[in-house]
Amino acid sequence: MEFLDDSMTPTPQVSLLLGARRDIARALRCGASYASIMTRFSVLCKELRPPHSQGLPKFDRTRESLGGPGPLDFAGPQGLLFHSIPRDILTSLVLGTVVYESHDKQDPNGLKGLDSDGAGIYALGLKIHERNGKFLTAPEYKTLLNDFKQYVSIAKAMRDHQLVTVEQEGFVKEIDNQLGKWDKESVRFIKDNTRHAHAKLVYASLRRRWQALDQADPSGTVFSVKSPLYIGCSGDINKRWVDYSSHKQTHRQTLHGANKFLVLVTSLLKYRHLGVDIGRLAVLRIWEDGQLKDAELMVTLLANSYTVQDGFNVQEGGGTNDYLANMNPEKVADYREYVYGVMPHLRKNCEHSVAEVELAQRVAKEEEELEALQRKLDSLMESSALEEQRERVDGLIKTIPQMEKLIKAAQNRLQLRLQEKEALQCLVRSTGT
Repeated sequence: MEFLDDSMTPTPQVSLLLGARRDIARALRCGASYASIMTRFSVLCKELRPPHSQGLPKFDRTRESLGGPGPLDFAGPQGLLFHSIPRDILTSLVLGTVVYESHDKQDPNGLKGLDSDGAGIYALGLKIHERNGKFLTAPEYKTLLNDFKQYVSIAKAMRDHQLVTVEQEGFVKEIDNQLGKWDKESVRFIKDNTRHAHAKLVYASLRRRWQALDQADPSGTVFSVKSPLYIGCSGDINKRWVDYSSHKQTHRQTLHGANKFLVLVTSLLKYRHLGVDIGRLAVLRIWEDGQLKDAELMVTLLANSYTVQDGFNVQEGGGTNDYLANMNPEKVADYREYVYGVMPHLRKNCEHSVAEVELAQRVAKEEEELEALQRKLDSLMESSALEEQRERVDGLIKTIPQMEKLIKAAQNRLQLRLQEKEALQCLVRSTGT
């Protein structure tokens, strides 16, 4: 990524890169193994902001699957799925630059997605025409914020049968009909209180993006290269993408199944005559029963794409039935062959992790051996000091008899002196008499 240095300090083009996601981006830039990166999953789970309104996701499935008390087994089911994500795709998910880096399909150095003819996980984001995959400037974000806030406020009032002006109602209906035809009496994007709560979260997310870009680029001329992302899953990614194609956006009536907030933001941008496209990329392919839950939870977590974070995902992932459970076994075998045979990065990522883990184990063993040697040396030093003290004590003990003789001789001399002194005193007294 040309807009970031090795420290992964956020820039006007790539903002809101914080916490564990910035650590992961740095680790990827430095060539860390996937096993090493997986140790940060628990921190990512902790950074999921808890819901503040009824009906918002509580992320129980995410924490249960990826945020346990101990480190995930890099050779276990989640680890194998994680290792199947190409490094360049993983980096773009963490940075939020999937759409920008994959916009030029003819660029040999551009980001290439996985084969979308199969089951797996995909990422969607927004880009503006003739900007080479880039998104909005700070002033354009500001306009989007104002329009978003106005739409949500008026749409909620209309839904609650409150009085609005003809101009306000016309504004909402114009937005509702930007993509497809919406001729229902109800408003399109704010159908209940839960949707309204998520709309406020999306607004807060867009505001954070605008503030970061506005502070970093007061000129208002720099285009962001990241847009909010939506992470989805499908048993056939190609068929699922039909809901997000430009042709279907124009002619389908309801866009059934399309993410409502992604469509709302697209509609608001089209209202301002900004040519906007939905960029898409297949980022992970599943090949076994039971993989879908962990795959969807993992990619959504890495992409920071929940509405309580910086994206469009309303519901917590992992709640969809596994697409492969009732699929033709031959087709599942084809999926497995694609992953194992056509995706050499899976083996490469696994070998890198194994090598790094083995190196870490050797280093740990050597450190343990060094610590044991140090303890032995300390013990020897202590034993040597004790032996030296013992020898000194033994030497002192050996001198005790000699010292006793000297003391006895000194006592005898003192007694003799006392006797001589007493005799002299007697002589003096007798002479005086």
